[in-house]
Amino acid sequence: MKLFPSAKALLAILLGLVLVSGLSACGGAGGESDTDAPMVSLAKIPVSTIERTRALSGEMEPGAQVEVSADTAAVPGPVTVGAGVWSSSINLVLGVNTISVKATDATGNNQTLAFALLYEVVTLDQVLPATALADQTLWGTLATGASLTATLDTASAALTPVIVDNNWSLDLAGLAGGTHTLTLTGTDTAAIPQTTTLTQTLVIDSGLPLLTMNPAAPVGNAVSLSGTATVNATVTIVASTGATVGTITQPAGNGTWSCELSELVPGRNIITITATTTATDGTTATASAQLAVLYQP
Repeated sequence: MKLFPSAKALLAILLGLVLVSGLSACGGAGGESDTDAPMVSLAKIPVSTIERTRALSGEMEPGAQVEVSADTAAVPGPVTVGAGVWSSSINLVLGVNTISVKATDATGNNQTLAFALLYEVVTLDQVLPATALADQTLWGTLATGASLTATLDTASAALTPVIVDNNWSLDLAGLAGGTHTLTLTGTDTAAIPQTTTLTQTLVIDSGLPLLTMNPAAPVGNAVSLSGTATVNATVTIVASTGATVGTITQPAGNGTWSCELSELVPGRNIITITATTTATDGTTATASAQLAVLYQP
């Protein structure tokens, strides 16, 4: 299943900026040894993106030269250098692209910024993987101008996602009980198109507890989550990136739940919510929900 970034992608995103310096023993104008690495910085950009071409810019030591490179087939644009500032762009390829920005001064000292950018044509940001509900709405994001197709199970006809700007949604209604496979295929509009294909398993089981969640967006590095669940079900929340899960509040008897998450990390934080009920014979049943919360400092 390729629903959210791989472990490698998440690790690269969590590493953030890395500084590497190279020093020269060459003398300065007055004969003294210049061993100070030139300053270079990067303006904030989203670490996870659905935009294939990203603008890059930052500050630099006046007089230094700046180069942009990548560890993938991503193509950097020309670098423009001004009075203490630089700018460029990069045409990304699918997956994690490690980008390096290297500044070199007149005596050969250099400093390199290395950072990761994850490019995906389409993302799936909210889904109920295991539920008693025969109807649900899924949604996510889509690269500008990209096409999106959706199919449910091998023999099913194509579904029609609703696309508004860089967001899409898909209503699934009247799903039969059992296991279904949803496939999403997004293709961008570049001269050499790139395609992201996501697959998601959906289990519809009337014996599972009720579980729903409301749309959520971060405020700073925190997010408020809420929804409904079967009365007396035990609700648990896990964040893939180590965000801090607060107290899960379930007012007695009204079938709602809420929770505050804090310390989100830059990029997509994957939140898994489960509701579990226990029958009188001790057997349990669990429904699950997943959503991605994008935090950009």
